[in-house]
Amino acid sequence: LKPAPRFHTEPWAHQKVGFLLGVNIPRFLFLYDMGIGKTKIVLDVLAYRRKEWKRALVLVPNNANIYSWADDAKQHRPDIPLQMLTGTSAEKWWAWDRTFVTDANHPTICVASYPGFLAMVCRKAEGKMVVDPDKLRVLTDQLQAVIFDESTELKNHQSLTFKTCRQLVANCPIRYALAGFPHGRNPQDLWAQFNVIDNGETLGQTLGIFRGAFFSQSKNYWGGYEYKLLEDRKDQLHKTIKHRSLRYVADECIDLPERVHITKEIVMPEGAVPHYLKMVDLVMAAKKNRAEIKNVFVRMRQCCSGFLGMNDETGAKIEMALPENPKLDLLMDLIEEMPEGAKGVVFHDFIWSGAAIEHGLAERKIVCGRLWSGTK
Repeated sequence: LKPAPRFHTEPWAHQKVGFLLGVNIPRFLFLYDMGIGKTKIVLDVLAYRRKEWKRALVLVPNNANIYSWADDAKQHRPDIPLQMLTGTSAEKWWAWDRTFVTDANHPTICVASYPGFLAMVCRKAEGKMVVDPDKLRVLTDQLQAVIFDESTELKNHQSLTFKTCRQLVANCPIRYALAGFPHGRNPQDLWAQFNVIDNGETLGQTLGIFRGAFFSQSKNYWGGYEYKLLEDRKDQLHKTIKHRSLRYVADECIDLPERVHITKEIVMPEGAVPHYLKMVDLVMAAKKNRAEIKNVFVRMRQCCSGFLGMNDETGAKIEMALPENPKLDLLMDLIEEMPEGAKGVVFHDFIWSGAAIEHGLAERKIVCGRLWSGTK
C-alpha cells in the first residue's frame, strides 16, 4: 500500500487480510468470530482512510460495549479521538456537538448504543416512536463513516432500528458491519444487514428479490408464508455474499496466541449508586469489626451484580432486582457472539445470579445446563 500503513499494535495475518479489504472496499462486512480482533481491523482501516472522513459513528448493542470500544481504541489507535455518547438524549447531543468544538480539525469516532441512537433521532407520535427527520439530518449531514457493531441488531427489516439506520447511511460513503455469525436458523437475516451496507448490490434491492432467488415459499398453518433456503442454492448464496464480506473462524487463525485474558469494564447504573454509597458508609462505620465489614462487602458485590439482598417484613431473606443490570447485559452479548457450535462456561458467585443468567439465556433460546445446590 502507498502510503504504507502504520499500526500502533501489530496485526495478525487474518487481521491484515481484513485490513486490505477494508482499505480497498469502503462498504464491507467483517464476519469474524468473537475474540479474533475485528474491532482492531476497523480502527486501523479508519486510521488509514482518515483523510476521507471527519466524523465516524459506531453503533453497538448496549452501553457496556461502548466502554469496550473505548478500551480497544485506547489500545490500538490512541491517535484517533473517541467520544462516548451516553446518558440522556440531551447529554448525547451535547457530547456529539462537543466533538466539533474540541476536535474540529481532527477525525473523531463517536460510539453510541442502538437504543441510544434511536432516542437521539426519534420522537413519540400517536403512542409510538417515529424518526424526527430534522434530528436525523443533523447526523447524516455530518457523518462520513458508520460502523454497525453486531449488525445482527439490524436483521429485522421491519424494525425501527433497521429503517432508521438505512436512512442514516443513505449518503454515507464509508460503511462497515461487524458480526460473529450473521444469522441463526434463518438466513433471511442476511438481507437487512447487507442492504444497509451496500444498498442491495449483493442480495437485491428488496427482500422479495432475495427470497425469490434463494428460497422456496409455502403457506403455514396460520395462512402466512414461510420461506426455506433451497438446498441447491446454498453454494450460490455463499459465493454471492463473498463479494462483500469476509468470514473467519477462530480455528483458521493459526497465528493467534494460545490464550488471551480480557477484562471487560462496565459502569454502575445510576439506580445502584445510592445503595452502594450507603454500604460504603456502613464499612466506614464498622471500623475494625471484620465480621461486619465482610458482611457489607458481600452486599456491595450483590449490588454490583444487579440485586440487593434484604429481609422482608417477616424477617425472611429476599432478593430485589435492580432496574438495570449492565453486567448481565454484557454477559448475554458475549455469549451471543460465541462461534456457532461453541460451548462456554460461566462461573458466578450468587444463586440469584445463576437464576438471572439462566432466565436470560432462555429468553434468547440458548440451551444451557445450570449446576447449583438445587441440581438433582
